[in-house]
Amino acid sequence: MRKKQIFILIILVLIIVVLAVALQQKRRNRIANFRQNNNYEQYPAGTTPPTSKTAPKTVPQITPSDPDTPPEEPIEEPVNDPQNNYQIGSYNYSLEYDGGIRTYRVHLPPNYNGQTPMPLVMAFHGTTGTSYAFEGTTKFSLLSNQEGFIVVYPQSLLGGNTNAPNETGWWFTNNAPVDDKGFIVALIDELISNLAIDETKIFATGSSNGAIFTQYLAYTLPGTFAGIATVGGTMGENTDVTPQPVPIIMFNGLLDGTVLYNGKPGVASIPEAFAKWSESNHCQGGIVSENIIEHDAVREEFTQCQADTVLYTLNQGEHRWYQWETPVIWEFFSNQ
Repeated sequence: MRKKQIFILIILVLIIVVLAVALQQKRRNRIANFRQNNNYEQYPAGTTPPTSKTAPKTVPQITPSDPDTPPEEPIEEPVNDPQNNYQIGSYNYSLEYDGGIRTYRVHLPPNYNGQTPMPLVMAFHGTTGTSYAFEGTTKFSLLSNQEGFIVVYPQSLLGGNTNAPNETGWWFTNNAPVDDKGFIVALIDELISNLAIDETKIFATGSSNGAIFTQYLAYTLPGTFAGIATVGGTMGENTDVTPQPVPIIMFNGLLDGTVLYNGKPGVASIPEAFAKWSESNHCQGGIVSENIIEHDAVREEFTQCQADTVLYTLNQGEHRWYQWETPVIWEFFSNQ
């Protein structure tokens, strides 16, 4: 009788393993289809593919110094909804916070029904950027239509962290004159209260200044994010380890002239930041490396960690968001 029970248990375990592998392959196939359908492989990294495959247009290069340059064809017009009646598609909304009005852009995919909780991805633009332009740069909204997750693009204020009156940017210090972190906390509460969000699947990503802000949020708001992804960013010098592990994937270019790979005063080098995250995530093993030939990049991952800790080093990478990074980021998030 005992042998029969053990046999049945083995069969059940095998069935579970087969189903898990099948689901993982299905997810990878969906992402591969998204990459193919949106011309990720046909257009140079950093360019904007046309929104219609039947009538392709000549697409401009995104200027390396401005990772938030809007695409030639926006995903949708930046329509404002002053009543905050969340609806399918991409719309701008507002929130009263700290005596003023803060704005943000939300994309709800077509299969959002208001009942089934969905993952939430928060995407933070860089210095001089806008939520509207960042939506076009990253193409997260297009991917969400296939994968079924919500995207919010918060907007920073003019006169942001550089104190330049005509530049936007996020503050990532605790004594900042603008409480951007508090705004994000209030925004998450607003979204959870009014949308069907899986609170265990809230993720954050950002570019440049938005990437640094993302890392700042992760180690000052422990337990908030199920994972983060940063492009062209790092962390401040002398940053403490996070109170609890946070899965992280970083993308940094050796030719980045803004967030220098080897660091500069005020911010950590990329190797230093990667090592700090390995400490935060209690990694006990070494680093496993893999050459990603199609993107001229090296993928490194610490082993035996309490949370995934991954770095992509782009050998010819500049200070920009490359189109192939978006589906890689979502695959990382979806595995958390």
